Amino acid sequence: RLRATSGGNILIGTTTDDAVDKLQVSGSAKIDGGMIFKRTAASTTYTVLVSDYIIALTGAGDYTVTLPAASAANIGKVFVFKKELANANTITIAAAGADTIDGAASTTLSSAWESKTIYCGTSTGWFVV
Repeated sequence: RLRATSGGNILIGTTTDDAVDKLQVSGSAKIDGGMIFKRTAASTTYTVLVSDYIIALTGAGDYTVTLPAASAANIGKVFVFKKELANANTITIAAAGADTIDGAASTTLSSAWESKTIYCGTSTGWFVV
């Protein structure tokens, strides 16, 4: 069953609209041909948007990227952070406000080519996979 809401969201296999996600599917999905994910480059201080997915860390110096408030993201929201340079600068990924990442205010990437995947697990908590 397919339904379009007045807010422009598309629901497949569900009648419950979360009013956040444009495409909501209940059940399994098959995608032939692969998927393309949004990539945002951050070379200096950056505040991650809820609509971001891959955050490419492209700056040569140390800087901080800040997650959105966990309460603004859906539980299960995932961000992938990837250092795209062969340098040893330190990128700090900071939680917003009183939110935490694995119980701490921040986490870092400091090795060349390092990556971290972080997901929203509670209304105030992010977790590293």
